[in-house]
Amino acid sequence: DVNMAARRMAGNVIQKCAGKLEPSIKQFLLSSMSGDYKNPPHEISYHGVLYNVFLYAPQIVSGVVPYLTGELLSDKLDVRLKAVGLVGSLVSLPGSTKSEVFKPVFLEFLKRLSDRAAEVRMCVLEHFRTYLLQNSSQSEEAHQIISALSERFLDYDENVRKQVVSVVCDVACHSLTSIPMEIVKLLSERLRDKSLLVKKYTLQRLADIYRASCFIEAIKSDDYGWIVGKVLRCFYDKDFRSDAIELILSVSLYPPQFSVKERVKRWVRVFSGFEKVEVKALEKILEQKQRLQQEMQKFISLQQLSQVAPSSSI
Repeated sequence: DVNMAARRMAGNVIQKCAGKLEPSIKQFLLSSMSGDYKNPPHEISYHGVLYNVFLYAPQIVSGVVPYLTGELLSDKLDVRLKAVGLVGSLVSLPGSTKSEVFKPVFLEFLKRLSDRAAEVRMCVLEHFRTYLLQNSSQSEEAHQIISALSERFLDYDENVRKQVVSVVCDVACHSLTSIPMEIVKLLSERLRDKSLLVKKYTLQRLADIYRASCFIEAIKSDDYGWIVGKVLRCFYDKDFRSDAIELILSVSLYPPQFSVKERVKRWVRVFSGFEKVEVKALEKILEQKQRLQQEMQKFISLQQLSQVAPSSSI
């Protein structure tokens, strides 16, 4: 790709000539960020310049990065969005969050999860998804992010709540130990969300987490068995159809390659941990399934009789 080749070439130049270029680059960035730059070159975004310089020679812009805090706090939505996009991209770069210069910016970026604009919160969530999927969950920054995410399960915007569930579940499915069990249990409370969109999405994603746990031998099979109980409890929720619950239980909980024997073995194990209300829900589902099978058998018998009757009367 021509653009990528040009970018790498420019990056090499910046790395080799960092000392000579630093004053000019800093002046351009500071002037652009303050709005003092007169007649800026067409189609040059100082956000793009800052990112690319940080990528190849972070020392050049170390004195400029702190100014991004002001943009993250701007009253103008478009300014905050652009700043969130830039800082989010910088956060994902290896080692960036370890920089003492960058830490105050990172902390302010973290606070944008509670920004008054839903668009900003959604944008921050996407960047944190990328960060957590690419970086170790054991870092201090990862713990801060996961803690901040758990506080947004009660966001007043249903789309943001759904997105938080999405991010946490994606990270958990990618690396189950990345998300503490208490966070997963907190997430499961969205099954009682006031939004049907969030409730249905949470149900499916919890099943994804349980299915992911089936692949990890180090995890006891019943550690996540409570998820099956949570699914069963949805049987009593008028917002969920019983056939939808049955579909989750029969199709979504276990990997397709699992044999019937493996599934039965896990069902026996999780069943021992069910509470009475969950056992009752399972009984009701099985009763419905049995009733349906009986009705189908009657229907098939009647169909067969109706086909035989005309020929016997001839």
